[in-house]
Amino acid sequence: MRFFHPLMEGLLQTVYDTNKKVQEAGCSAFATLEEQAGPLLIPYLKPILEHLRVGFDRFQHKNLLILYDAILTLADSVGTALNQPEYVELLVPPLLQKWEQLGDEDRGLVSLLECLSSVVVAIGPGFQPFAVPVYKHAHHLIHQVLLQDQHYQQGAIAEPPDKEFLVAALDLMSGLVQGLGEDLHPIISQTEPKLVEMLTHCLRVCLCICIIDGRMKSTTSAKVDLPCLVTWPLIRSCLYDHTCNRSWLY
Repeated sequence: MRFFHPLMEGLLQTVYDTNKKVQEAGCSAFATLEEQAGPLLIPYLKPILEHLRVGFDRFQHKNLLILYDAILTLADSVGTALNQPEYVELLVPPLLQKWEQLGDEDRGLVSLLECLSSVVVAIGPGFQPFAVPVYKHAHHLIHQVLLQDQHYQQGAIAEPPDKEFLVAALDLMSGLVQGLGEDLHPIISQTEPKLVEMLTHCLRVCLCICIIDGRMKSTTSAKVDLPCLVTWPLIRSCLYDHTCNRSWLY
């Protein structure tokens, strides 16, 4: 502990540096420190979040991706300790603001959604005020990818959609279900197309399906481009509604 505090403070100060390489190195090193420190970070969460929030305004594209990874690692490291109103206010609004600034086909969106998924799981019930817009935005992204896939299968477009966006959006859906539990059910049941129907189509779009108990994880295979792995909590939640409309895409 003798060196922990000064090391942490020194790494966090790099967010104020005008040199992009210093920002990158400092943020990457801090993510590594987070992995090793784990719960030791909890007493310092407020200053950590205050420093990381500065990065949203100062970092550009490449370093923003590293910032998202640092926040993801922090959420995984401290878990439910993030569920404090002041921490939520420091962390969630800037993430959502960045999402609003990105297009649905921006590659940075994948990293942001992965980060947000871990944040949702860690915050849990404290994420409720943001649940509706986040769920609807993720729902829209899934729907758009599936529509693009349908158009590709029909020959209307030449290139297939990037399934990595689908995986990231489903990962966020899974995080919402794990973080909010049954509180998410009213939002799921009131949104069209029904999530259970979209998941059915997701199983056809993706080339490899594995049901695991926990977070969604990507796997690789020589014959698999980008598999979609759907967690049981997500499927179980959406199965509240058993209705099925075969023409849901239209």
